[in-house]
Parts: sequence; C-alpha cells; structure tokens
Amino acid sequence: MAAAFLQASAAPHRLVLALLLGGLFCAAGGVAAATGASELALGLAAVAVLAPLGYALARAGAWLVRQLDSGDLFSPCVAFPLAYILWFSFGAIDFVEDPFHVLYGMFDPMPPAIWGYAALGLAGYLCGVAVCGRRNNSPQARPSSQEFAHRWRTSSYRAALTSFFLLMTGSYIALVVRMGIPVLSASAAEDRLAIANFGPTQSVFLCSAWTLMVLLPVGGWTGRMGRKPAILGVAAVSALMLSLGGRANFFAGFLTLVIARNYLRGRIRVRAVLLGTAALFVVFSAYGFLRDSAFHAANSAANSAANSLEYLDQIGIPAAAQPLVYAFTYVRGTVATFRDVAAMIPSEIPYQHGRLTLLPLATLLPGHHEPADMFFKKILGHDFVGLGQPATPLGPFYADFGGFGIAAGMFAFGGLAGALYRRVRRHPTTLCALAYAWMTQAGLFGLFAGLCPYITTLFVPLLWLALDRFLRLEPPRIAAQTFSPRV
Repeated sequence: MAAAFLQASAAPHRLVLALLLGGLFCAAGGVAAATGASELALGLAAVAVLAPLGYALARAGAWLVRQLDSGDLFSPCVAFPLAYILWFSFGAIDFVEDPFHVLYGMFDPMPPAIWGYAALGLAGYLCGVAVCGRRNNSPQARPSSQEFAHRWRTSSYRAALTSFFLLMTGSYIALVVRMGIPVLSASAAEDRLAIANFGPTQSVFLCSAWTLMVLLPVGGWTGRMGRKPAILGVAAVSALMLSLGGRANFFAGFLTLVIARNYLRGRIRVRAVLLGTAALFVVFSAYGFLRDSAFHAANSAANSAANSLEYLDQIGIPAAAQPLVYAFTYVRGTVATFRDVAAMIPSEIPYQHGRLTLLPLATLLPGHHEPADMFFKKILGHDFVGLGQPATPLGPFYADFGGFGIAAGMFAFGGLAGALYRRVRRHPTTLCALAYAWMTQAGLFGLFAGLCPYITTLFVPLLWLALDRFLRLEPPRIAAQTFSPRV
C-alpha cells in the first residue's frame, strides 16, 4: 500500500519542498527561542510540523479517493464501515469541554468501554460480510449499469405510478386534515410529532412516497418516461415529505435513490458524495436549528435548560456557527445515549432478551408498542420535545443481550449485506439493485435511528418484491378459437 501511495504521487518534488520549508521554519524557531521570543518560536515550530504533515495527509486523502473511485463506494466493505468509523469517532471523541452538564450530560466524557463495544460491532459486521459475501465484496466488484436487466412492462409501470400517486395523495390529505401542515407552523418542532398518532395512514403515505422516489427515476433512466417529469415528480414527493416537518423520512428515500443510481444509472464519484453529504449536513442542520429556534421563541414556557438552545453557547460554539453545527448534536447524542444505556443495563435494568430487537414485528399485534428509542428515553428519565432517543445501531442489541447481542446482531446485518450484494453481482436486476440500496440506506441511516426502528423498514422491500412481480407479469393471452356454424 505504501508503494502504491508513493507511486501515485505525481509530483514528489512538492514533498521535498514541504520538508525544506519545514526545516527552515524549525531553524527560524530555534533562533527565535534563543533570542527569547517564545510565542514566535512556538508558532514557527507548529508550522514546521504541520506543513509536511498536512501535505502528507492531503496526498494520502487524494490517493484514498482515487482508490475508492476505481471500485464500488457502496460495497458492504466500504460505505458502511467508513460511515460507522466516522460516526463513532465524531460521536465519542471528547473535544468539547462541558462544565455545565448541559442537555442531560450529552458532552460528558466517554468511557473506554464505548470504544470497545464499537470495535466489537464493526468486527461482527465485517465477519458477517466475509462469511455470507465470500469474495464478491471487493471494491472492484461493482457491476456495470449496462449489465442490469430491466424487465418491467411499460403499461404496468405507468399503472403502478398512478396507483402509488393516488395512495400517497390520499394518505397525505388524510394526515393534513387531522394535523395540519407542520412546516407552516411556528411550533413545527412539536406539531410534527402528531403524525405518530396516525400509524396506518403514516405507513401508507411513507411506503407510497418512498416507492415513487425510486420508481420515477428508474423510469427516466430506462426510457419509460422523460427525465424532466421524473425530476419534477421526485421534487413534488420530497416537498410533501418535508412539509410534515421532519427530515428523516425524506433522507431515507433520498439516500436510497442515490445508492440505486450508483448501480442502475452510473457510478457516483467519491468527490460528489463528499460534497453532497457536506451540503446536506449544512442544510439539514440549519433547517433543524431554525425550526427549533422558532418553536422555543413561540413557546417560552418550554425553554427549560433541557429544551432551550442555550447549551450551544454554554459549550462555547459561536452564534454564527450554531446553525451549521447543530446537526452534530444528533451524532453525539446517539453515542451519548448508548453510553448511558450501557451504564444502566444490566446494573439497574435487566436485559430485555430480544424484546427491543423484535419490536418492529410486535407492532403487528394489538395494543401499543413503544419503539426502542422511546424505551431508552423512558428509562433515562429525559423529558424534551421530540420522539425518542436513538442509541446507534448497537443500543437495541446491547439492551437485549449485552456484548453478545452486539456481536450477533451486527454479524447478522453484515451477513445480509454480503448476501444481497452477492445477489446483485450474480443477478443484476432492477429489484436486486433497489433491495440492496434500501438495505444499505437502512444501515447508514441506522447509525442514527437504529437498523430496524419501525415495521416499514421490513415492509418496503416486501412491497417492492410484489411490485416487481406485478411489473414483470405478462398479460394473459387469449387463444384464437375457430367456430364452425351448425347446420
């Protein structure tokens, strides 16, 4: 790997120049220290160290981007492990001093055990990919978009579009009549939570909207409809989802669309993914900050120490940067919740023995069944405006069976990812690409919300399987019969 990196360096003289400048700064720092200018000496020494190091890191990053561009970014061995490492690194590193114990101790120090559990989960996932995916998960194994077979009948495709559009529109109207349009309200942060009271209607709307978000682009990519109508259709569906005041449902559908495009349309460059991710992070962070700020301004009684946004000032974040980094609290918050859950289970609360992992299936039974994030919020005794407290994908597994649950649960998810990716390579069809895109989205978004927080996570691929069978169904043929008149 080191040889490949040195070979990839197109301009080695730049490294020599960086080292030379570093040496000059070291010499200047020594002279400054000898003459008593301590601050200048420290500054020059810092530049001397950071200049070559920064150049080496930049070259290493460029080499890594080229390596990822040459293969499949969304392979089970690439996308999820990288996102997993970044999520826990940013969420677990204590680089913010919190002397006020704000927001239920979100920025309190992380114990070393959290790093151990994170490593255990990643190891279990990679073992599952290796066992079930065999040798088909290398970054160079991405099938070309020309290899995918599109066997959907055009007439059935248009009928499906019409049906799902009617379902989405009808369920959206039913939701709006009952709860209004949250995004138009100053209390959108609270009004959006009312959708949880209309479970069946919400499920119909989300499943229809997510299906349209992939059906419309697939039609544009395969020539079954124009590109402009497909883009306008996706924009309309996105607007309806965002009008309900949340970002999570839109992000799940959009991420599925991006991953599916990587296989059905053409490879997406790493630079485009990085720039798009940064742009979405900033936009969604500002959106959440403005929405919550408007809510707290309109409801001064809710501005307690836990619900207000003053904690951003208390931890030293400048006011101008707060809208841009607000979404970081979602990263830190999930890891902090997992830290608190691991501290309470099993010392104060016993293991749940599979109840949290199987809760999505329990929603099919009569009665009210709280999801895992609501369970965590309840046992921690936290009271804030919002639904539950997700604890990363490791939280439900740990709460059920401890460290063994983390290893077994992540192994099962890795095995599913490897098996689906192998299926995509061996039988590249539209259904396989969409199913793998949805599963990968569930893993990436699951870093925040959990791998399977709701029944819709399981229901959507089953719906798409039935839809694929319908779109490939040949119309019945009526055999020609000869009738002879009676004499």
